[in-house]
Amino acid sequence: HLSEVVRCSRRIVAGAMAFQLGGEAKLLTRCHHESTGPPLRSFLFDAEREEDGGGGSGGGGGGSSSRFERYARHCMRALEHATCLFPRLALHNRVALVVPDATFREGLAASLAPILAP
Repeated sequence: HLSEVVRCSRRIVAGAMAFQLGGEAKLLTRCHHESTGPPLRSFLFDAEREEDGGGGSGGGGGGSSSRFERYARHCMRALEHATCLFPRLALHNRVALVVPDATFREGLAASLAPILAP
């Protein structure tokens, strides 16, 4: 079970508690230091709305490829926000995207790949 979060602010620890299992035991999770950290920013969007007219990349899965493209765009928006806040912070090996399952991960990864390519 998770009992200590190192290199995270108290705000990150509090946000992570919503995803922990363990009932009252999750309240024992603490931050390694006393820094509150910057406010967490949510990036909310309507996952089902067709913003681009429904074209997507035509992946044959109905609207699923454009759905993952929308998620990819919003993930990038969040990452760009972080790099603007912390311009000297390298994000390599420091970012995790939490997704519901392997199928979602594969779809999102396929849509992120062309955006992240150098």
